[in-house]
Amino acid sequence: MITVNLRYMGTNGNARKFAEEMMASGTVGKIRAEEGNLRYEYYYSLEEPERDSFHRNFCGTKSSRKRIISISPISIPHKTKIATINL
Repeated sequence: MITVNLRYMGTNGNARKFAEEMMASGTVGKIRAEEGNLRYEYYYSLEEPERDSFHRNFCGTKSSRKRIISISPISIPHKTKIATINL
């Protein structure tokens, strides 16, 4: 199993807005449906309101190894949608 933990910061609530848009747009659902995905979840910090994180677990399938090689915790088709989120 491979685990990716990513923490990110925003200003004016944009970190949380990003996560909400990822959910509302269906992008998270597509990521969760990917082959080998075991878990993809967002978490909000109570101590640092502008810091959020996501955790992803996936099994070491051929497609997941390609994602690691590309240094990305998400697959290529979803990068296009993520790049269009404008906060």
